[in-house]
Amino acid sequence: MESRELIIYSGNILNKAISLRKGNESNEDEIFESLKACIGQKPDLLTKNVDPLNGNAIELFSEDEMNSSHEMGDRQDLKVTLKLFLYSLERKDIIASIDRGLRSTSVDYLDNIILSFSGYSKTGALTIEHIQKAWAVLEDQVDSGKVKMIGLSDVDTQLFIQTYELVKVKPSIVQINLASCCVVPPELAEFCKQKSIQLLTHSDPLNVLPEDKVLQLSNILQESAVIPDKIGVLEALWVMRFQVHLKTRGVLATKGYVVSLNGVL
Repeated sequence: MESRELIIYSGNILNKAISLRKGNESNEDEIFESLKACIGQKPDLLTKNVDPLNGNAIELFSEDEMNSSHEMGDRQDLKVTLKLFLYSLERKDIIASIDRGLRSTSVDYLDNIILSFSGYSKTGALTIEHIQKAWAVLEDQVDSGKVKMIGLSDVDTQLFIQTYELVKVKPSIVQINLASCCVVPPELAEFCKQKSIQLLTHSDPLNVLPEDKVLQLSNILQESAVIPDKIGVLEALWVMRFQVHLKTRGVLATKGYVVSLNGVL
């Protein structure tokens, strides 16, 4: 028995029936259903690889789910974005999520990354030290040319301003959840206006992959015999959502999720 990482790819969910969400279905349901649709298939329809980026990780995906966004046109015509929901602040985990975002969209750089601490912060209050630790990793990705712009989601106004003042690469985007904040904080709106920061809203849940959903995924993996060994308790390290827009047409062409689950196999 050893600790192993499972990487589950949803593929492009816009090509699947699960993308046709009901009006009362949440983003949390969309994430869970897209991952369940992948691992719930017959084992012979599912590809299982030892991850080339991490020999201790196993990748799970269907061949028809791996989308190549470069087939949709020239790179300059695409807007490729990631949102990272962190449950771990380890450098290797953050880098792994970004690398898989690049692989999933078949591009060599990302237009922007939005960082969310919703999963991590459920265990306690988010601090400037937490943000700086993860932000330093994103700054390196900007310096290397892998990312053009980086931003934050669901951060208290004062914490966001403090982060902006301290970091080297300034956040270009900030997202707020109108479900938990019915109006945009005036101080944040004014600060963003002064600094030319994009202020966006979103409807993602506070915890995109709660423990009960992880347990259900674990049970599906066990029942399908995709992983022949007995699976211990799994925990999320990160969830990543990738999107590809066709800029000239204003169309969302690709959307999907990748999740990293860590446990004992």
